Formats: sequence, C-alpha cells, structure tokens
Amino acid sequence: MSDLGKLVGEAMDRFNALSPEQQADHLRAQRESFIRGMTTPCEHGVLDFEQCVECRATLQQGSGQ
Repeated sequence: MSDLGKLVGEAMDRFNALSPEQQADHLRAQRESFIRGMTTPCEHGVLDFEQCVECRATLQQGSGQ
C-alpha cells in the first residue's frame, strides 16, 4: 500500500471512530468550508482566484517560475 493509501486509511479509521453526531458535525463543517471557499472572492475581488491575474502572478513569483 502506498503512503497516500495508508494516510487515507488512517483518516477513515479516525472518522469512523467518531460518534454519529460528531461525524455529522464534521461533515457539516467541511461542507461549509467548501462553500465558503467557492463563494468568497480573492483579495482582488475575483471569485475564482485561479482566474485572477494578480493572484496567479503572485503564485508564479513564489514558486520561482
């Protein structure tokens, strides 16, 4: 099994060990975080930061490209 497969298995074990209420809370928080990430504009006002020229330039500068 790959390292990634092992990590996924461990994460699933931890999730499955939660009570049903804790699982529901976890999934709700995860869903809210995803929605917030998809509906909140970047600091330049662009909804999809990957399409923002300024965000992309900053990312490219940081990665040395």
